[in-house]
Amino acid sequence: MAVKPGAFLKSQVTDESYLQGMVNAMDLFLLADDTQMQVIGVDTDRNKTVVLRDYHLAYDEDQEQVDTAAALRELLESDEFLVSVKGRSAHFALHTSAHSLVPEPLFSTDEIRSLLSLTCTIPPLSRYLSESIKPANARLIYAIPAEIAQIMEQHFSDVAIRHAASAFISCRLLQEKHQQEQILSVNVRRRHIDVLLSAGHELVFFNSFRYRTPEDFIYYLLFSIEQLQLNPDTLPVVFYGELEKISAAWMLSRKYIRNVRFGEKPEGITTSYGFDHFPAHQYHALLSQVTCGS
Repeated sequence: MAVKPGAFLKSQVTDESYLQGMVNAMDLFLLADDTQMQVIGVDTDRNKTVVLRDYHLAYDEDQEQVDTAAALRELLESDEFLVSVKGRSAHFALHTSAHSLVPEPLFSTDEIRSLLSLTCTIPPLSRYLSESIKPANARLIYAIPAEIAQIMEQHFSDVAIRHAASAFISCRLLQEKHQQEQILSVNVRRRHIDVLLSAGHELVFFNSFRYRTPEDFIYYLLFSIEQLQLNPDTLPVVFYGELEKISAAWMLSRKYIRNVRFGEKPEGITTSYGFDHFPAHQYHALLSQVTCGS
């Protein structure tokens, strides 16, 4: 049973330059999963984020699914900023559970559906897409609900649809290409973690896990480390996204993994002073859509 759509505004930033009409051209980037939608507007002349909207979508603690399509449609029709940019072009990145990585030389468009069906549960009426992870010479294949794609295409005049993980992977590989040691990068979402192991520009491992409790969180993290035959006493683990220092998940991570820290925002973009109120790691995945995903 789906939860009735609904959302609350968790955070927002509106730069004075935007309010005063000083932004001549703006690129829009939207990032969503089944529990959240984030939006930023980027002043293209200054490569600076001037608008942020961060919405949490309603969901049931007993793992019932929110009607993501209805929730996104409701936000597009009710948020003042999103209404004001209707008809513009936009970049839309969606986290979906139906995704997989394949080596670029072995990729074939005709085989996306069959490859995904081997390991993923594919929603009905899906679109099958792919995109290149150039730093890794790999291809991310995935399925996106057709209804969600249609909602975005109806609201924006031209929308580029991507899987949200591709920019995060590309950004970490590009910005750690000179690192010799293996690094585990963990993007924390409200009910999922995206786990990436890299060694310089080499992509070693990527997977996403759904969690409900802090104990689930640390279980999947330690499970990944064990399966990769890594040492939790020496492996650097860097966290991004929805993780706070006062959270139980962070405390458990510090207990079981010796070398943990929070990451920084991606290089190559400036942000409005309003972003100074947030930890540098919090909007890494969203900002990666600008620096590595467009």
